[in-house]
Amino acid sequence: MTVVLRLVLNLPAPSNPEQSAQQKRIFDKVWSDVEKVVNDLKLKLLTKLATWSAGSKPIEEIDKTIEIILELDPTSDPAWTFCENQHKSIVEKLVLIFKDASKKTRALTDQANSKQFPEEYLIEDMRGCLNTIEPTNMMISDGVAKHAVGSEVWCAILELIRISSTLLSKELVVYWHVVNGYLNGKYQRADSKLRKDTRSRRSISCKQMAEEIILRYCNLLSEFFILSAVPNSATIRSPITQLPDFAPKSANSVQATFYLRKLLDHLTEWVHEFTNLGQLSQRISR
Repeated sequence: MTVVLRLVLNLPAPSNPEQSAQQKRIFDKVWSDVEKVVNDLKLKLLTKLATWSAGSKPIEEIDKTIEIILELDPTSDPAWTFCENQHKSIVEKLVLIFKDASKKTRALTDQANSKQFPEEYLIEDMRGCLNTIEPTNMMISDGVAKHAVGSEVWCAILELIRISSTLLSKELVVYWHVVNGYLNGKYQRADSKLRKDTRSRRSISCKQMAEEIILRYCNLLSEFFILSAVPNSATIRSPITQLPDFAPKSANSVQATFYLRKLLDHLTEWVHEFTNLGQLSQRISR
């Protein structure tokens, strides 16, 4: 390294101990400055990885950033840093968006439930839905459903599911791309000094963190729709004596069936996207 620096700095070979000591001080100063530049660059790139959000940068840029950091410091593990930070970031975003949308939806539900309708009006409302059921699919149209009592609540619930699942889909596609690459050794240099047991432990953690994100979303849905993860729970066995809190109390069963089916269709579509995350991340990275 001393010879290389001497050539770069165009310095003559030292002819005496004093000159040698002087050159060493110069080399140490130059090398210290180089290390500072490299460390500053590495820090900026790690910060860039830690603060990445869906849509802000192409997925190829994430891969390149990870590769550059590994070139600068083979002892580092930038892909793990990305996965760890993104896990926390995705969960925080998901909870914030879901809680905010839930609060607005519940406020709208309370407002709708405070309205009083004559029984004759509600009967006519249901009759209007029954008369427009399509024989082919036994469902009513969007237009009819939106004009029925309580439709604003159902639409708000649909929007709640849409924005939360859309956020999760966008974030998870890129997150899984990096996790999958990490599991397959894509971000591992041949001369990596990371211990095998550490990498093995982190690989397991990567999969667990991806599962935790999905589980957190399922828990949020369960909380909102008052569901139970236990098949034989008292909540499921007990007879239904009143509508759940999320439903508008004046909505008729035909309209409720229409919107619940739309909710299930949307969630089913999202589950399909999640099960195909690997294929989606490959398409995005092309």
